[in-house]
Amino acid sequence: MSESRQPSTQPTRTSYRCAIRRAALGVIRRACLRAFLASALVFSVAVVTGVSGAAARAEQTLRAGWLDSLPASDPPRSGTVEVVEVTGWLDRISVSFLQRQLERAEERRVTAVVIQLDSPGVLVDDARFVRLARTIVRMRTTVAVWVGPSGAVAHGGAAEIVALADLLGMAPGTSLGRIGRQRLPQEEFGRLFGRWATRLRAGTVDDDEALELGIVAPRSNRGVGSNLEGYPTLGDLVVDIPGVASEVVRVDGQPRREPRAQIRFSQLPFTHQVLHALSSPDLAWVSLVAGLGLIVFEFFAASIGIAGFSGALLLISSFWAFDELPVNWWAVAAVAFSAFAFAVDLQTGVPRLWSALGTAAVLVGTLGSYRGLEVTWITLATVVGGSLLFYLAGVSSMIRSRFSTKTVGREALIGAVGVALTDLDPEGVVSVDGGPWRARTSRATPVGKGATVSVSGVEGMFLRVEPVDESSQSSGGPG
Repeated sequence: MSESRQPSTQPTRTSYRCAIRRAALGVIRRACLRAFLASALVFSVAVVTGVSGAAARAEQTLRAGWLDSLPASDPPRSGTVEVVEVTGWLDRISVSFLQRQLERAEERRVTAVVIQLDSPGVLVDDARFVRLARTIVRMRTTVAVWVGPSGAVAHGGAAEIVALADLLGMAPGTSLGRIGRQRLPQEEFGRLFGRWATRLRAGTVDDDEALELGIVAPRSNRGVGSNLEGYPTLGDLVVDIPGVASEVVRVDGQPRREPRAQIRFSQLPFTHQVLHALSSPDLAWVSLVAGLGLIVFEFFAASIGIAGFSGALLLISSFWAFDELPVNWWAVAAVAFSAFAFAVDLQTGVPRLWSALGTAAVLVGTLGSYRGLEVTWITLATVVGGSLLFYLAGVSSMIRSRFSTKTVGREALIGAVGVALTDLDPEGVVSVDGGPWRARTSRATPVGKGATVSVSGVEGMFLRVEPVDESSQSSGGPG
């Protein structure tokens, strides 16, 4: 009797050790995957909150150096200057905001409006763009544009807005140009930038070149400073606007002109800032790829949870942005095909031809994503590299940790007996050797939940199983 019991004792201990090892590996993999998803969530929140933080820092920068230098016993203010901050692409949100601020400034009869501009171009249609241009040209209030802070650009249609201003200033290190085809009709607005239009069609000028060419007028000294300087700060531009009262104060022992007018700053509300950020071409494309990836992840996770919900939200936000962006729909189809291609190899368990096709599809789709717009190399690297890491490392790790308990030696399971955890029709989940496995059966009739099955082979990440005739199994047992 003791000899007959000994063989059953050793497999039981081995099974316990394997179970403990599998459980530990599963915990580690799930922790890594959750950390990956948490990092993605933190990155998304950082993008949203960063928009508001960047706006606050920009306003603080604008105020620093001249508003904070006013003495405590500040004399009564004379007039009002509205400073409207416009950053990013001029889409329907930012254009509507700028249009509304200009109309309100005209109603309030403020002394001047200053548009603090940092934009790579215009995304709205010609009708809405022309309406904004007409509002600027027809305003009785002085409209000035300051391209800043340092590093800001005014390209494409944003440069055309600059050309309509009564006064232009550029911070050091800024850029103006790359207009391309003039979108505003020449019969109404004339040839913008005059003799320099050809140069600015494909090229750019910095602040020093704009001053030398006369695009930016030299600052008037009014007894302070050099008339050869431009407008390195927003304050230098404000005090040079006709009708804005100013006074000379001493800052660090040096004379400096400060405005006596009331300065009011305005920017997009927080919710509009979020929508404005989501409608940017780069972020919209990343949202498309990430949304498709999360949908695929949810499919293989065999549940409906936060990943699927987040993926749906990302897809909705991307297609909302595509309604305005000049997207190439064949590129969207290519990215959708790439998700399908990666899913095919995830189903088989081995990255082969379909993974290569998926990589090529997401690369080609991203390169040709928009008409007339180019995604940055950072976006290209993020989309392609992130897709490879996500599908080939993240999702495949999740599948192994959720639906298998061993990473090597799966052929040893052939002949093992298990139980169907779900209906097999023809695919489902079975429990073999104490762990869940994705399985499929070749029988024409489905195998019901709870049925006893036997492993007859291994196909990638799947076990091939057959139902066990319980009557024959019981007859073959000890009597």
